[in-house]
Amino acid sequence: MVENEKELDIIDKAHLAAERLERANKIKAELLDREEDLQKRAEGRLLLGGETYAGAPPKKEMTEEEKIQAGLKIQWKGTALEGYFK
Repeated sequence: MVENEKELDIIDKAHLAAERLERANKIKAELLDREEDLQKRAEGRLLLGGETYAGAPPKKEMTEEEKIQAGLKIQWKGTALEGYFK
């Protein structure tokens, strides 16, 4: 009898955990939808905001070495090796 009670207790806990997970997933989906809406609005404002990039210098493409250095700089930020990378 005691083992059955323990098994029920474990099953009940698993059900509660599953319900919490389902609620969290629902909330996460709602937040992702909001984030997508905000991104679309921001893009729309940028397009309709009258800003122009005419006459601006073209962006310089990074070489592979520059990309590696930039990645290492980000990875080691806040450590003793931070100043080592360009």
